[in-house]
Amino acid sequence: MRTIYDIEYLQEVTTEIQDWDYGLVQGMGVFSTSERYAHIELKVYTRDHYTDQIIWNVKEEYIPADLSDFRDEIEEVLTFFGNYLYALKGRREKKLVYEVIDGSFCPDTCMRSFVRATARALVNCFNKERFKPSPADLNRIRNSQANGLELLKSFLTHASQEEVVASLKNVSLTVDFKALFTENELFLINENLYNSIEILKKKEISQEAYFKKHKLITKYGDISQIGMAHLVLILNRKDLLPQVGVFQDEEIAYKFLSC
Repeated sequence: MRTIYDIEYLQEVTTEIQDWDYGLVQGMGVFSTSERYAHIELKVYTRDHYTDQIIWNVKEEYIPADLSDFRDEIEEVLTFFGNYLYALKGRREKKLVYEVIDGSFCPDTCMRSFVRATARALVNCFNKERFKPSPADLNRIRNSQANGLELLKSFLTHASQEEVVASLKNVSLTVDFKALFTENELFLINENLYNSIEILKKKEISQEAYFKKHKLITKYGDISQIGMAHLVLILNRKDLLPQVGVFQDEEIAYKFLSC
């Protein structure tokens, strides 16, 4: 089993969990460093149901469903807690409902950040003084949520090296993408790759769903790193590929491009 960071803090509230009468509890967890951040707030209670449930009652831009890795990590921590609870009590008396009611992230948020925040929120459910958010935490939450939609848009433009390489192998996709742009627009993009951002936003794209499906553009109409990489191929400017932000340097870019 993978390490669930900070889950060991549940041992501090073992007695409270054992004595829990399954009434509603609510807790907040914040993991905040200079480089990493995540915040989550949840309720835990019981309901007549055939299995435990996780309800996402949180704004899309706060913990986006599009960033499914974040939600998957949160769900893994909650599943662990359920098993931990049943082990302490010796039997499965009730079916639990985990209702996620608030959250936030930042550009440097990683999956592990939400693991830590969720573990801390569960502890906070049973001890309000433990992992109580500081004024600095609350301020960061407000700022992160105020910028939540823009952060989500930015995250959706990102791609892994493997995703970019796989997409670049689809020659017909590159051809179709090229057809979106006039020669003059390609000239402007050749001068500055980032000119593609504004050019694309002004276009009426008949194959929009097609390009969104293949992640060249996001659901908000922004060009992604995958789309940028296709433009590099269209322009035959492999020297620009590191600017896409996926590859570390030109040597690595050429290596992946030739795969």
